[in-house]
Amino acid sequence: MVRTRTTITAALLGTATCLVVAGCGGAQPTAASNKAPLTPSTPAAQAPATSVLAPSSTAVAAPPSSTATAPPEPSGSPETATATLFQTPRTIRCSAGVLSGKITDIAAGVGQRTAHFTVTNTGASTCTLYGYGGFALVGADGKAVPTSLKWVARPGPSLVSLAPGHAAAMTLHWSVVADGSESDTGPCEPTATKIESIPPDETEPMTAAWTFGQVCGRGAIESSAFYPV
Repeated sequence: MVRTRTTITAALLGTATCLVVAGCGGAQPTAASNKAPLTPSTPAAQAPATSVLAPSSTAVAAPPSSTATAPPEPSGSPETATATLFQTPRTIRCSAGVLSGKITDIAAGVGQRTAHFTVTNTGASTCTLYGYGGFALVGADGKAVPTSLKWVARPGPSLVSLAPGHAAAMTLHWSVVADGSESDTGPCEPTATKIESIPPDETEPMTAAWTFGQVCGRGAIESSAFYPV
């Protein structure tokens, strides 16, 4: 079981890595940098002296009531204040730990199937998705079922911000008709019972039930990038 799990996860990570290496969606854009450029600042004016000179050639201490007091120094340097003023919230990617997934909206055509893999943010904070997710079919015995994932730009990558309770999806398309290399008298491929999917730029998979039968063409599945729903 350890070897099987490693194989499935490695395959998923391979597809997720493609997003960056092969230009499948580009690196995920993030919110503005936490440290804004520091603006020029003017040094603080020197505090006035604590004594004054009497109009004579002799220095005389000023009465207590007329003693000048230096104004308090502002807390923090001008650079720190500027950086804090322009600081923006940090972007958090959606991970498997805060997402729940399921296959929805199955539609059947002549030998073709279309569905949506929908994920919902179950966490307490807003997170983001950008690009394509990994996707692998898994059998009842926990072993990998042949899967060949192809990313298509219908739609392509865009930054999706998911508030708690909100959802995004990627559209899936596959065939249930055997190709020339598969049996046409029985199942074209082993039937999966679940899927594993890794969110974009993450390493841990989430799981969802698969009840849609065989995927022919050596498990060929087309997948769009994530988009809001």
